[in-house]
Amino acid sequence: MTEIDPQLISLKEALNPRATPELGFQAYEKLAGKASVRDAEREAFINDRTMNPEFDYPLLKPAELRTGISNLNDILDLAARQEDATISSAVWDSAAYRMAEMYWLLSSEHLVRLYDSMSDEQLDQAVSSTQELNEQLYGQPEKPILNAVVNEIYHNIEARTYSSLGQTLLNDLKHGIDIQLVDSTIELPPLSSDGPESLPTIPEDLLGYLKERLYAEHQDIFNLIKEYKDQVVDQRPEAERAFSTSDMAYLFQKVHELKDPLNLSGVEIITNPNSSSLAWDTPKMAVIVGMRRASLKTPEAMFSKIVHEYIVHAGRAIYGSSSNLAVLGSGLYTEAKDNEQSDYLTFEEGFASLCEAAVASDTTKWDANFLNKYLAIGLVYNGLDFRKTYETLWRVQALMAAPGPDLYEAMITKAKTSAYTAVTRILRGTPTNMPRTKNRVLTYNKDLAYLKGKLLAIDFWKQYKNNPRMLDIVFKGKFDPMNSMQAELAERSIV
Repeated sequence: MTEIDPQLISLKEALNPRATPELGFQAYEKLAGKASVRDAEREAFINDRTMNPEFDYPLLKPAELRTGISNLNDILDLAARQEDATISSAVWDSAAYRMAEMYWLLSSEHLVRLYDSMSDEQLDQAVSSTQELNEQLYGQPEKPILNAVVNEIYHNIEARTYSSLGQTLLNDLKHGIDIQLVDSTIELPPLSSDGPESLPTIPEDLLGYLKERLYAEHQDIFNLIKEYKDQVVDQRPEAERAFSTSDMAYLFQKVHELKDPLNLSGVEIITNPNSSSLAWDTPKMAVIVGMRRASLKTPEAMFSKIVHEYIVHAGRAIYGSSSNLAVLGSGLYTEAKDNEQSDYLTFEEGFASLCEAAVASDTTKWDANFLNKYLAIGLVYNGLDFRKTYETLWRVQALMAAPGPDLYEAMITKAKTSAYTAVTRILRGTPTNMPRTKNRVLTYNKDLAYLKGKLLAIDFWKQYKNNPRMLDIVFKGKFDPMNSMQAELAERSIV
């Protein structure tokens, strides 16, 4: 982590993610593990040889976190000396948020390392303080939204006709089931809602606007992808005609060269052999291509990933860094009124996902992966552990993904893998074997942002669809337009 001298550097220089990468700090990056260890845990768990997996955290280093906290303190000092009180507050809040993430990781590391040597009283206190930090950063599941998620799931799966296996899984969800596992019996409670709430329909005019705009402004990218498919992908044996991770890395690089031939932004395309995801990394100003992720079948799917990571995430960082408020490049955090978010990221994740959906499929349906992330956190808040949450999620995933009445082994396997990934994401950084109850809740709530962010993006469209200025600058800085302070700062700072 970079040390800065607040006496020798201007605020604008300090706010550049390359000068102070801590301003773009993402806690989840420190929660990754060694691929071979994580793979072995997943394989043993999905094959029912262990009750819960255990995770390694080789990147979670307290000394590095404390150095990062010190560097962010320098940003706080710089912010406090600014004459413009609004800018001073925005910069201070943004740096303080990243600092709070580091404090949360320190608390999580302490708990994971020592929880099994703590008394019940010590454990309850440590869990409570760690979870409070987590909720201050990422929020907590909202009962009306959780009810709406469960109702959406049942609305989807009960409208179908299933064969005997599908009907059995549906009954498991509705009534609960006792499962024999690892010489134990676990009681899986019913999946139920205690309210009538429903999720809004994703507006067709929103998806239509995004699709038209993104294809019009970036037709050159789609043409590049289509040409690559015709000349490279389609020349392979039929079974290999898909965009591999090597193809993805190549195409991201070619897209960057197309859009920024002199690399004035300093953006890089980096491969990670141990990752299974595509991600934007603000501190590195890089798109990270996980070489373990699944292939993509169509040019539209490939384009949708470039839209999500390069056009939205990277684009907002690039434009924001060159604005009159450089913290719009690393991400704006401010005070928030009632019913507003204090962070930029919740909106950004939802907006990027809607952009991705618009260019890929135009569907107005709620994707099971979005519902499962929110549902998983809600289930843990109800006292379920890793195993029980997983057993619920894979049944939901399989039933929602079934194209017809029959469920085949490959579909069940895919559902279990997807469910395992979802639960891993919301319990990483916590002791997975720690006994859990409604009074001992410990989660990583960042994934609430995906569904909550989509709801924010829908509200944004309803409020701003006739405002060309806001529809333009929402692509040009990391802010939440539904936060009134952030919207005002962006409008005056982005040219």
